[in-house]
Amino acid sequence: RSRPKLPLRSVTNVLDEYIGWTGTMGGYRSAAVAARPDKELAQRSCQACKRGTPCLTADEIEPLAAQLEQGWEVVELHHLSKTFTFVDFVSALAFVNRLGEVAEAEGHHPDIHLAWGRVGVEIWTHKIGGLSESDFILAAKADRLARA
Repeated sequence: RSRPKLPLRSVTNVLDEYIGWTGTMGGYRSAAVAARPDKELAQRSCQACKRGTPCLTADEIEPLAAQLEQGWEVVELHHLSKTFTFVDFVSALAFVNRLGEVAEAEGHHPDIHLAWGRVGVEIWTHKIGGLSESDFILAAKADRLARA
């Protein structure tokens, strides 16, 4: 059974379309995450999910995905995936080490694949077997690190 891949930049007017949107935050339904959250995703902290917390739905994923930089792909509504490119192995390794430090501080750990000049990152919430709000927060933090 294959789930469709969602283009991350498919929402044209997220604010108008998703006012009143509710997402999952730490196991509780909340309207706290919308197209214009109080803080940008990269400035927020990952929240631990409890077992039994529902995975985000396609409707819940779209406004969060629209806040990420280009290149992220939602794969089968299960995980986020992006390949970052660098000029050499040393730059790619430095990014991996910085991302590892952020992941450890957030308590949310992505799958990281290192190659010469390239780093693949896959993020999902293992405890619930799918996507949570924290996955998008960590993805935004990875984008910020790659720009630094």
